[in-house]
Amino acid sequence: MDYNCRPFIDFIITKKCNYACPYCSQSKLFSKNNNHAKDDVIDGFLSALSKLQNRSYEITITGGEPLLHPRFYEVIDKISKMGYKVSIVSNLSAPIEKYQKIIDILGDSLSLLMFSVHTDSVKDLNLLLDKVVTLKASLHRNSAIKVCAPLWNNMPKLKYLLECFSKHGIEFEVQHIRLANSYVDYTGEEQKFINSNSNLKNKSINTFANLCYSGNKSAVVYEDGEVYRCYSSRFLKAHSLGNINKGEFNFYDSPKSCPLLSCTCPKPYQYGMITKNKNYFSALSMVAKNILYLPAVFLGKKEVLLEKIKQKINLKKS
Repeated sequence: MDYNCRPFIDFIITKKCNYACPYCSQSKLFSKNNNHAKDDVIDGFLSALSKLQNRSYEITITGGEPLLHPRFYEVIDKISKMGYKVSIVSNLSAPIEKYQKIIDILGDSLSLLMFSVHTDSVKDLNLLLDKVVTLKASLHRNSAIKVCAPLWNNMPKLKYLLECFSKHGIEFEVQHIRLANSYVDYTGEEQKFINSNSNLKNKSINTFANLCYSGNKSAVVYEDGEVYRCYSSRFLKAHSLGNINKGEFNFYDSPKSCPLLSCTCPKPYQYGMITKNKNYFSALSMVAKNILYLPAVFLGKKEVLLEKIKQKINLKKS
């Protein structure tokens, strides 16, 4: 079996965000839970990392806006001291001193500073550019910086940013907006633009029955302590890896089949989780288990799921 993946764990340390973008999967428009991870979740997460034998996992702290969490700097410091590489995903709205503090704390442990720029919330694109250029200059040798921005009625601004960042040798990617495990439809010039400037190569790949190391060599930890194999499986009971603060978290002992027709999350593809091997029986078993649990999942997540559907309909109208 082919195996060439980069192990990772993503921790959504908070759902709080100072933005409320209408297209965001974490948007307050559908999620009534915009809480920080509580102390028992934080401590459970750090405890689980301390017990892992394999320190090759890349730990990504994300949100929401992770810098809003009061224990953010403490958490990244402790993870770094355990010997892990750390990546941060932020909307770049905080003062530059806060990002410089990340660089100072993590040093060579910083793998990636990923900035998700939302142009409607940015008053001065040139100040944003200067901020990123300054931070890039202070990175340690093995650290990287990347900027991405979703395409949402802002193509002229994205073209300007693309030109500016390329001049400074800074990776910039246009994001194809994803809602409820599917992609929004662009037309005309927007479609041509995103086809040329998006790095998302897996959006049309049929992944049904493909064995995937998500859940075996990766995990997504949510702010309430719930752990799933990947972002696309949040509401699929068969893909739960337990709860971090209840001490129930365990990786799969082997790769599992994907029950989805296509993988709409870029990380499994980019980190080499998806193999070419297929197991249809395993995939169908996953589908059956998810269907069995569907009524309970729907009742427990009804409000969020209904708001996701409404969000998707409203965005299609606009």
